[in-house]
Formats: sequence, structure tokens, C-alpha cells
Amino acid sequence: MDIKTDFFNSVAFTWDEMCHYDDKKIRFLLQLLEICPNDSILDVGTGTGVLIPYFREVNPLGKIIAIDNSPKMIEVAQKKFSQEKYTQFLISDVELDCIHETFNHIVLYSVFPHIEN
Repeated sequence: MDIKTDFFNSVAFTWDEMCHYDDKKIRFLLQLLEICPNDSILDVGTGTGVLIPYFREVNPLGKIIAIDNSPKMIEVAQKKFSQEKYTQFLISDVELDCIHETFNHIVLYSVFPHIEN
């Protein structure tokens, strides 16, 4: 693993207490995407699944694939959303791995500073 992955693994279990998100800003940004019911979403760098409840507000039954390259972040997200029927969590590096599916929306929230290419 690399330094970034090691860092995110080390803070995964306290991440939600460390970070504070602006509900209004998130809702505004997602409104711009015009997500419709049953749209499929790729949540790149999902972390602890911060956006999942917001996606579900407008898309309760749509497929979400939530990826992150930190296994511990994925572990936390899976525990938080263990009742999620239509969400799949994957350990994946968006710069290296291929996901052979199409999506209505691909969302990268607070991820760009961590992408090299």
C-alpha cells in the first residue's frame, strides 16, 4: 500500500468525527447532477460513505457502487450501511482498476487532491 492508503486506513474509524460536511452544499451539488430514481451511481473515493444518504434521498432504489482504495474506509462504510440493499462496496483504485459497467453518474467528492493523474 502507499502512504495515502496507509493514512486513510489509520483514520478510518475516527473519520466521521474528524470531518464535518455542509448538508446544504452537498444537496445543492447533487441537485445539479439531476439524479433520477433508478439511476446508477459510481461513488469514487466513497470513504465512509458520506454521500450515500444524500444519494438515497433522491434515488432510493438505484444501484450505487461505492469504491475507495482504503480497505478500512470501506470496512467502516459497509458497517454504517449494512442494510443497504442496492449498494456495493469495493476496494478499488480509480487510477489503476477498471470497472466494466456504465453509470448514469460518476461522482468524485473531495477526491481530486488524492489523484495523481
